[in-house]
Amino acid sequence: MFHEQIVPARDLEDSLLAFADHIATAGLDGDGPYRAASEFLCRRPPRRRSGIGAPLRRADELLVDATVRLCRELDRGVLPIQGPPGSGKTYVGARAIVALATNGKRSRAA
Repeated sequence: MFHEQIVPARDLEDSLLAFADHIATAGLDGDGPYRAASEFLCRRPPRRRSGIGAPLRRADELLVDATVRLCRELDRGVLPIQGPPGSGKTYVGARAIVALATNGKRSRAA
């Protein structure tokens, strides 16, 4: 069962090469299917419908609430969550996924 969940190395290589080709032709600021990946690599704030000027987390806002709100505001971007082991990344991410799915949000990737 576990073996079937592993992404073949060739698929990963192909994806990385396609990303590199896109960057070589469009640059890191180019629009297209790899824009979120470029923004992530350049450490840019998440693209949100509400803009990028405001702080990600509001004063006195719970982390789970902020994460759900930010995920709802995403504009084809990514919201990276980092922290040491045991800091709650999986907990927060799972709560955000459940909240979004409950409100009818679905992944566009298939």
